[in-house]
Amino acid sequence: TEKVISVGLSNKENYPNVENLGNGISQIGISGVSDLAVALKKVPYKDLYAALEHAKFYNFILADGGIIQMIYVFKNNVIQKHKLAYFPSPDFESFQSESELYMDDCIYVEILDKRVIPVAVRFDYDCTPGTFKDLVHPKSHLTLGQYENCRIPVCSPITPSLFIEFILRSFYNTALMNFSDKINLKMKRFQETATILEKDRIHIRVK
Repeated sequence: TEKVISVGLSNKENYPNVENLGNGISQIGISGVSDLAVALKKVPYKDLYAALEHAKFYNFILADGGIIQMIYVFKNNVIQKHKLAYFPSPDFESFQSESELYMDDCIYVEILDKRVIPVAVRFDYDCTPGTFKDLVHPKSHLTLGQYENCRIPVCSPITPSLFIEFILRSFYNTALMNFSDKINLKMKRFQETATILEKDRIHIRVK
């Protein structure tokens, strides 16, 4: 979070907090906010985005309005769950219609093209008994948009640095290239969890 803030990519921030849930379970989440996922499961994307922003359910909001969420749950220091989400602003029109105002700012370069549309990105991990179903519901998976059954297998849980680097490289590439020496994220890894069947299909692998 601090590295993203330091280079001016963030407009609003909530620093992570650690909450002890008992029985050796701890959650690294967003200070003062409960998970709204269930309550907002069936609402239109624009309403979902507005609710997240209003409730301040984010680690930070990027300069163009993109919301970043990172929540981890550990039991006895072993990862049990994570939710890593990127919710782009539902409306890029204000940037695209006056693109000349933003042309010189590397943060906005990728969204000024009028062909660009916002797509939510979420990496989930859950090893809770009864949740996993081979290929159908991988322990670690990527969901694009709000498609209920979009669960692209991922080789392992994703660390915060890998997630932030992925979002910046994919959607803010110009800014990442400009600030790469200052952001300088450490690419640590979790242990692989993907099954043989998942690795036999199209999946995401992080070496």
